[in-house]
Amino acid sequence: MKRNAGEQLIKSSMKFCAENPQKSACQSWFLSLDGEGLRRHSFLVKLPTQERGTASAVAKYRRLGRPAVFFLTLHGLEVSNAIRQRSFHQRRTTPSSERSSIKRERDTAFALLQKYISRNAFIEISQDMEVAIERARDLSEKCTERLGCRRFDILHVALALALECEVFLTSDRTQGDLARAEGLEVAVSGDE
Repeated sequence: MKRNAGEQLIKSSMKFCAENPQKSACQSWFLSLDGEGLRRHSFLVKLPTQERGTASAVAKYRRLGRPAVFFLTLHGLEVSNAIRQRSFHQRRTTPSSERSSIKRERDTAFALLQKYISRNAFIEISQDMEVAIERARDLSEKCTERLGCRRFDILHVALALALECEVFLTSDRTQGDLARAEGLEVAVSGDE
């Protein structure tokens, strides 16, 4: 079930925290994606897949108390596409005699993603993209020349700010620097 940002989101987050007091880091969380395809997968893509950095990402998520994470429709598109893109590249580079596991790995990744959503580890929400893009333009003007931010770095930080997130979880140091510069608490996975 999708929720609109704003009061419903805050109420949902408060309800989740009340029902899950064991979550020491139960705050407004935003998991960022780096938007750079297969060269560097994001923290969010690493959670349901088995690739370089997955163990580190899962360990970091657990150390943080497995916080509930806002999962925008943009995240859904990016994660799903990254999983499919990974399968595409694996099929192109793997000998045909070894390709039987590719579909199974893809299906497992999608099943794990759905599991995170159904267990409310990822809270599906929507956000006004025009507002976020306008804020991203402001961030670009303010920070890109100083920090070297990419378009998706800026967009994800702008979305986190629009959602009034308290913590920004990322696998990208530049993105973390931008979020920190904008006043967000940042947790960076150390493998990027």
